[in-house]
Amino acid sequence: MANTEQNKAICRKFHVNIMEGKFDEAEALLAPDVVWWVQGNMAVSGYHHGRAAVAALFTPLKALPNGIVFTFGAATAEDDRVSSEMVAHARITDTISYNNTYHFLFRVKDGLIVEGKEYLDTKITSEFLAQG
Repeated sequence: MANTEQNKAICRKFHVNIMEGKFDEAEALLAPDVVWWVQGNMAVSGYHHGRAAVAALFTPLKALPNGIVFTFGAATAEDDRVSSEMVAHARITDTISYNNTYHFLFRVKDGLIVEGKEYLDTKITSEFLAQG
């Protein structure tokens, strides 16, 4: 498997682990000094440094009664970068759903994610975070 294919597989596995509720395994795919950026002006927006800080972003997902489902779109890799598109679906309550479109830009080194940039519809995410 080419290095770019391995990198794509690592990034996909990161999200599959989240989808399966395996948050510790998702966290293990992050470099100890990972840098993560979230688009927008929400409380979670901006830069997060280190595994623990990025893992804290999983907290709202852990509270979802049926977890979150990702529908994976295109994934492209070049050098140490992986570009990944997906749509997230979750049931917040019996009457409220979360559906958002994402683009992630990852950098992978030595089998670990060292950087993540998360692009999403911040209005939808702000409304989701306000539910919790």
